[in-house]
Amino acid sequence: MAAHFTSVWEDVVSRYSQKTALSGPALHLTYRQLDISARQVAAWLNEKQVCGRCVMILLDDPADSVICMLGILLSGNYYFYLGEAAAAKSLRDYLPYTDVGAIVKTAGPTTGIAVPELSWGDQYGNPGSRLSSHAEVCSYFAVFSTSGSTGVPKLVRHTVDFIIRESFQVIDLMQITANDRRDYGGSLMFSASLGAIYPTLLAGAGLVLHSVTGKDIFSLPGYWRETGITLTSIPVSVLRTLARSGVPLENLGNLRLIVVTAEAMSTGDMELFSTRLPASVTLMNGYATTETRGISIMAHHLTGTAIARPGAVGRPVAGKSVYILGERGESLPAGQSGEIVVEAQGLPDKYLNDPDATSGSFFYSPAGLPCFRTGDIGYIDDGGYLFLEGRSDDVIKINGIKVNLQDIEKRLLQYPGVKEAAVFVNEGSDRISACYAADDGIAATMLRSWVAETLSPLHIPARWTAMNALPKTVTGKIDRGKLKKESAAQEEPVAVPNGHTDPEDLVRLIMQVWKKELELDQEVDAHDDFFTDLGGNSLLAAICIHEIEERTGLSLPLGTGNTYSTPALLAGFIKEIYDRPAHCVPIGNFEADRPSLYFIPPYPGDRRTYRHLETRLAGAYNLFFLFYNPIDPSGNVVPLSVLTDALADQVSAAGHIHLFGFSFGGIMAYLLAMKLEERNQAVSFLGLLDTPLYHKLTGAERAYNLTVRTLRKVRQFVEAPAISWNKYVRNFGSAYKAYRENFTHEKHKEDPRHPSQVIWHYTRNFPVYRPLNAAIILFSASERGEEYAFRQDFSWQRYTHQNLHRAALKGWHVELLANEENLDTIRDTMLNLLQGESSR
Repeated sequence: MAAHFTSVWEDVVSRYSQKTALSGPALHLTYRQLDISARQVAAWLNEKQVCGRCVMILLDDPADSVICMLGILLSGNYYFYLGEAAAAKSLRDYLPYTDVGAIVKTAGPTTGIAVPELSWGDQYGNPGSRLSSHAEVCSYFAVFSTSGSTGVPKLVRHTVDFIIRESFQVIDLMQITANDRRDYGGSLMFSASLGAIYPTLLAGAGLVLHSVTGKDIFSLPGYWRETGITLTSIPVSVLRTLARSGVPLENLGNLRLIVVTAEAMSTGDMELFSTRLPASVTLMNGYATTETRGISIMAHHLTGTAIARPGAVGRPVAGKSVYILGERGESLPAGQSGEIVVEAQGLPDKYLNDPDATSGSFFYSPAGLPCFRTGDIGYIDDGGYLFLEGRSDDVIKINGIKVNLQDIEKRLLQYPGVKEAAVFVNEGSDRISACYAADDGIAATMLRSWVAETLSPLHIPARWTAMNALPKTVTGKIDRGKLKKESAAQEEPVAVPNGHTDPEDLVRLIMQVWKKELELDQEVDAHDDFFTDLGGNSLLAAICIHEIEERTGLSLPLGTGNTYSTPALLAGFIKEIYDRPAHCVPIGNFEADRPSLYFIPPYPGDRRTYRHLETRLAGAYNLFFLFYNPIDPSGNVVPLSVLTDALADQVSAAGHIHLFGFSFGGIMAYLLAMKLEERNQAVSFLGLLDTPLYHKLTGAERAYNLTVRTLRKVRQFVEAPAISWNKYVRNFGSAYKAYRENFTHEKHKEDPRHPSQVIWHYTRNFPVYRPLNAAIILFSASERGEEYAFRQDFSWQRYTHQNLHRAALKGWHVELLANEENLDTIRDTMLNLLQGESSR
């Protein structure tokens, strides 16, 4: 049976006519007095023949606004509260989307809109006038705006039946009676006011309006005690701040229920609240949106600190069905994360001012019921409890891997002394930024290490901004749009020549170069992979990098194009090129229960060195590629200790760590393992692919190696003369040039940045080798003669306290990762050792 506000309200007034309904500073109205004032507004609207229309409220006084709301509903209209301040800049923006029939405002100049206007305080309608019969058929209750914390505010219109039903459901869940006094100090512009005003008034309780917000939160406990408040609402973060402060909380007077909002409570929260709040207080946590109102709720009693479901926001309320949908729109089973969808009779089915957002958010179920895609990510456990994990726009992809920014925020907020934290990426960028407000003495380096202890390297923000307080919307949510602007204002951009200081400009430049060099008809996307999506190869990658260098004036490290294989990744690297000499590139999906394997290339080297090995190990490991550049912006060689520190900074402290290095990359892997063990980060296995100890060769030894290599080439020519001749004729020029540039002293003496010269420089500065606690797996080539400068000394047993595991591979040095049998041998050896580790 349909519920209409007029009849419901008249019943409440008749039962509680002499009881205080509305109070505030210097204000006390009984239900009868409140009804009389509201009917004056209703009578004025009836006299102006405004029926079934939207009435704008441009008042700032909360008590006057509540009276006006009731009057509008009694007249058979619905309201849209803007307030006087917001109306100055938003009124005309909203007019095209709302059927405005009248405006109620403070005294002053007219708005200039061609509808009746009531200036508050003027003489208006006769409260004894008969109300319009249209009050019985108007289906709408009010229009509300979303907070805008995730974008442009959107307008939602709720019906009378839906809000009346919701109000009585809240009365039942919170057990509100006429003896209760509930306070409300939030904005009337947002739908949270529905959950405070109407359940309170329709239960015959007292509604107390106040303006204790923001900086005055420490006066709230005294206010509750002095005014006899029994029921209140407060964000979890505010209650957490009060509990951590020295404000007395042992005596809160008659307060029996605190509805905590904005986020789920953790076990740590409950332990804190139980030690600071009276045991007589019950905490209630829930989940609601402007579009759906209450979705789920649960109560927590302070008599015990245990939470049945830590992090849950309760079970869905009666009348609402909650589903979890996957990326393809499929319904997910219990325990699997996806987008939260709400289905219920009476939900809105559109945004009044945003048809594009409507099509992506609202739809009808096969049963014909309206459904809303919340944009929030979460899951439902086997017990039917709902858990929130963040917004869908908080889940980003970095190099194809999903990263939930909420995981980073939650980790930061667990650090003692951090009061607020927000993590975001700017549009068109994969660069994660973190903003935080914390106690004095808490530095970004401390927080970075804290995040790295439990999360993967791709979760570690690239940029940190300390603030006194994070900007908020009027509802108390972090204003992420404003936060990005304030954070950007504090950033000192890396200078990129020719004006390319904006990462978005770099992305566009890279996409243009790739489209041109690959001769593509279609547009290149910021996340297209140069090799797998666009069909590029290493030669074309080098050509593209050269053109980008020409266009920007930059000198990019060797292997950049092969390693950073999407425009977004490459632009992000270029933006941070001078920030540090080492970078981590995540490969594939990350799963918390898997060990992490870090590939370290030889120098020069790039990610494609290990591309065939990646596919074989992807199912067993979280894979990462450590890219390093030993040349600083001035052209000098980065000190080895600085380079190993930078590499260690890129390795997460979470889970089991395995390292794998080829040739000189094996030396870097060994030095990295030493550094990690110094930092008390345990390395389980160190895989070395044909890595000698890099002792210098004598002249005789170098001549011998060259002879062995020459004889091998002659043998290959004799066995297959036609194939060998064609191959050598085709490649002789480039091979000889590479030999002259890479393995003779002519260029070394002139260019200290040359790879071989860099390696020689480092061999003179190696620290004293010491045994590792990590096991070493040594994969050795069966043929020798390619190394020109270092002795073939593979006696690695003395550098590990564990047994040295050996595996022989076929072919000579540069062929090892091109042989399928070798790749299978490496995979099987690694997986066997991994299985042995997990069984211990």
